[in-house]
Amino acid sequence: NKRPNDGQYIQLHKTFIVAQNENGFIVIHQQNAHERVLYERFTEALKGKPIAIQRSLFPAAIQLAPADAVLLSELISDLNILGYQVEPFGNNSFVIQGSPADVADGNEKDSLEKILEQYKHFNMEASLSKREKLLRSMAWQQSVKAGTHLAERELRGLVNDLFNCEINNTTPTGKPVFLEFKKDELDKMFGR
Repeated sequence: NKRPNDGQYIQLHKTFIVAQNENGFIVIHQQNAHERVLYERFTEALKGKPIAIQRSLFPAAIQLAPADAVLLSELISDLNILGYQVEPFGNNSFVIQGSPADVADGNEKDSLEKILEQYKHFNMEASLSKREKLLRSMAWQQSVKAGTHLAERELRGLVNDLFNCEINNTTPTGKPVFLEFKKDELDKMFGR
């Protein structure tokens, strides 16, 4: 069983979470773990559990290059289910009326632009559907990045969420989420 014990979790270099389990310990990459958690949450949203939208007090306008405007138009219906309320405003511009509750107020425009950038990065993968590229882009954009300090409560929440995922050992793009170190292998390294 790779699931960690309910002991103390340690964050190293604001990037890794070290947690003890029955056989030794695991080292979890916090961003990779969060990407997996968000990806599964977003996948569930598209299956019929829409993400809650928080309405913006001051809706943000976003002006895009024509190609990006076409792209955003194609993604609007899925973005609505995933917590972004975006409306066309004519002439390659849009208004963001609401965003997912965990996107900080005032960051809606920035986060949407980053999602589009990441989406274009995934666009080179011809085998992926539009929806799949959007899910991966949003999971990447909203994940807690390496270098972010997490409180004990946040570490615990992230690890619990990860081990409740259907798949917990890789990111949506196939990067490893955690590495396992077995106690008997460690004993051998120390000549025991």
